[in-house]
Amino acid sequence: MCLQHRALHPSEPLPQPNLITQALQSKRALEATCSSEFESMKKQFKLELNEKDKNTETGSLLWKVSDNGEPLSSITEGNENVSMQSIAKGVVTKVGTVDPVKDFRAMIAQNNVQEFGKVCSEMKMQINELLKQSFGKMINSKVIDCIRALREECCISNKPLIFNTFLEELKATLPIIHKGDFWREIQNADITLIANSECNSSSVTKDAALKFLQEQKDESDDNVIESPEEDENDLLNMM
Repeated sequence: MCLQHRALHPSEPLPQPNLITQALQSKRALEATCSSEFESMKKQFKLELNEKDKNTETGSLLWKVSDNGEPLSSITEGNENVSMQSIAKGVVTKVGTVDPVKDFRAMIAQNNVQEFGKVCSEMKMQINELLKQSFGKMINSKVIDCIRALREECCISNKPLIFNTFLEELKATLPIIHKGDFWREIQNADITLIANSECNSSSVTKDAALKFLQEQKDESDDNVIESPEEDENDLLNMM
């Protein structure tokens, strides 16, 4: 009906369907009979406009205390930028594969000095896992970023032995896992041992660190096994 009216009278408004209009309108007699009940319901169930607070919500609006028992009001006091999103992130407990550098630095920031070695061990394990699973330049660049982050944090925390031992072991392991070419990427990134010129507690000199970076172990030396020459008569006897 509406389509027909629009086709025949395009400039006129559409007619209102009588059945729908009647169903939406209440009966006068019913309104008059139930008027007192309607007024009672209005008083019992008042409609009020609830305006949303435009200010940033903080954890103190939902929780009274934090995980360690400290009142959240003291945590958020003076810091208006603390939002629900930052609180919901929680504490980083593991160096993951998505953004290992970010996880590593977050764990360093939130843990004490005694846990530094444990956090570095997690990063070293993640580096080894990424190397074993890497098949392209993208993963290799992530591994380089991880090694660089580990080196920087060891320098800052005055723990050069942790990184130097790891880099020496990594250099020896690369040919075994058929990743000898990765050492060239480490050379291009100029990542070498932490020298005593960078960290006083290091026992490695600057020249030794430079020599360590330039040296490269030939992968073929470890993987090529010389097979004894077989005599022609032995081959004939095997046939």
